[in-house]
Amino acid sequence: MWETMWFRPDAITVWRDPEVVRRLSWYRSVMLDEKPAKFVICKHVGLDEDPGCLKEMEEHELWSLHDKLAMDFKKAHQGIREGTLSLKEFEKPKLDFLKLKAEIARRILRSCRFCVRRCGVDRASGQKGFCGLGREARVSTWFHHYGEEAPLLGGGGHPVGGSGTIFFTSCNLRCVFCVAPESMVILDTWVAKPLADVKVGDKILSVSFPAKPRRQLKLTFVKVLAKFTRKAEVYRVKTTKGDIILTAEHPILDYRRRWLAIDPSRAPVKATRMKEGMVVRFTVKPESFVEDEDYMRGYLTGAIKGDGTMTFYTVRHGGRSYVYPYFKFVVKDREFLDTVRRYLALLGVPLEMKNVNFGNSIKKGLVSTKWDVFHRIEELTEPKKSLSWYRGFLAGFFDAEGSLSGRALRIPNKDEDLLDMACKGLDLLGIPYVYERYENRLNSIRIGRGEHIAKFFMRTHPKISRKLYGLVGRAVLTTATIENIEPLGEMPVFNLETENNIFICEGFITHNCQNHDISFYPENGVVVDDRKLAAIEATLRREGAANINLVGGEPTPNLHVILASLVRLNVNVPILWNSNMLCSPEAMRLLVDVVDIWLPDFKFGNNRCADRLTAGGVDYVGTVLANLKLAQENGDMIIRHLVMPNHVDCCTKPVLDMIARELDKDRLLVNIMGQYRPEHLVARWPEKWPDIARRPSAREMREAFEYARELGILFEPVS
Repeated sequence: MWETMWFRPDAITVWRDPEVVRRLSWYRSVMLDEKPAKFVICKHVGLDEDPGCLKEMEEHELWSLHDKLAMDFKKAHQGIREGTLSLKEFEKPKLDFLKLKAEIARRILRSCRFCVRRCGVDRASGQKGFCGLGREARVSTWFHHYGEEAPLLGGGGHPVGGSGTIFFTSCNLRCVFCVAPESMVILDTWVAKPLADVKVGDKILSVSFPAKPRRQLKLTFVKVLAKFTRKAEVYRVKTTKGDIILTAEHPILDYRRRWLAIDPSRAPVKATRMKEGMVVRFTVKPESFVEDEDYMRGYLTGAIKGDGTMTFYTVRHGGRSYVYPYFKFVVKDREFLDTVRRYLALLGVPLEMKNVNFGNSIKKGLVSTKWDVFHRIEELTEPKKSLSWYRGFLAGFFDAEGSLSGRALRIPNKDEDLLDMACKGLDLLGIPYVYERYENRLNSIRIGRGEHIAKFFMRTHPKISRKLYGLVGRAVLTTATIENIEPLGEMPVFNLETENNIFICEGFITHNCQNHDISFYPENGVVVDDRKLAAIEATLRREGAANINLVGGEPTPNLHVILASLVRLNVNVPILWNSNMLCSPEAMRLLVDVVDIWLPDFKFGNNRCADRLTAGGVDYVGTVLANLKLAQENGDMIIRHLVMPNHVDCCTKPVLDMIARELDKDRLLVNIMGQYRPEHLVARWPEKWPDIARRPSAREMREAFEYARELGILFEPVS
């Protein structure tokens, strides 16, 4: 006993307070094994049916069954709590309430709605949600925690074994800095695409920052790791090169490599306030067009006249000569071949792939000796005068004859008529070039500047990917001057998380959403499935833990694995939900019947401070308060409130007011915490958050305590 008291003697003395015993009576009875935990009761409520039937049910049918069993659970829990029922009176059903909850959680994962952000990502297939997680749960560490509130460490008849804490990675409070859905990014195929249509896994244009400050920024392609959306106030930033619509906190890069934002205090990186007249970095303006029939005809013309064969051969038979047409198209790049075949099929010339001699090898190709096919291809490769036809012709001609190496794009050919046709197309598209004439080798067209090559790719859409990566590693940068910043009101906005946190949007270099402490990084820790998590939970309890403390990061994104682990857990232990309480209504419906004690954070007394100092984008106060009400109806609770410097009047007092007014203050405890200290980004750039760039003063803590006493809130035993 002496050894346990060495850690935290207040874990023993706190249970001498009759109010603590009364307010945490259910939790204490489960901790002492006098009552079964709620998840254990769930296993004794259900139906005598095969659990396999759940697989055949739609989600709405599962919820209907859930609501029915929830009523049965509440009756059982109430009877056990009052002592009129015993768990021994229940027989375990084949299909229990907890298995149903676990199945619903797995369904929700397909279009994730665990937290209030409701990002709708199919995490079950491995896509990453707003939290940065796919289907897997990750645990960074697990241990007996002796730093939690005194009642959570044991005591009162239980060994002081600490709180059995499991730290999950990820967080759903990550910052989001967003731009308009129609804003264009450039894929690795140089096809421009609106943000609303970009998918996780796409590769998009970005820049790499060199280690040495005076080196140039270089173009690169990065993978999209996640995609988010919300509604927010937006602004149109008009420049001499183009416009971009973004939120006040979304940063863009200026010519001196500083990040600029309309509201720099909320930017994900250190930023300067954006003003008219400032000069920003600009790459290339995204452009898109439709590949119509004229484009396909032009592409076939450039491809076939560049790399195809259309001729005739003569066969003598019985003293007579017969002339046959011969069409052949064989190339080494399969993308090129597939495109020609697809366009021919769409325009009425379906051809099968055949094995064809290609130099010293055999390759797949297109071959025909039919007159109708030959005549149709001749017709399709007749020049036209539309702009779309010239776009296609240049793309096909480049795929056939062009290259991008060294510092220039070149298209050489011996046919001057084809080169003249290409020059006319470039003139129409407004792309500068040089016509190079030589005596002893092929004449060619050369495009030298990186920005003109990028325009060529976007205005023509060549199909051979290996040629399209020639600009990677080059500095294709110019500048634009900000002319006007105009508020547009609220609209849906999108944001992408990329491999290097940067992407090019509308030609501007922008930063993405990541802005959270490294301890919350989703790739931290190890992957745990339901078996491993249940083993961790059982080990902690058997080693004397007073509870299973599910924390993070944030436990909410891991709810599917947590519920599945409780299905496997065979020890009695109170479940503690340690959360920011931005849970969705669906998540709360799943949680209320399994959580024995809630340990929620309630940091901010208004949405303005919540938006500025955390992620923003949600109704923080409304969401947390609604979930606290539901939690109190379904378990014991200790609310944590962190006092921040200069936020006593705007946050601490309003939070305490809401606890006293909106909740049953006589059935809960409040930990008024003074542990805040400026760390991570605040410590690095205190000028960005001057209001919280210090620890709370003794005067501020006294003011918070005195206000809580005036409201009749019990905080002393746990603060």
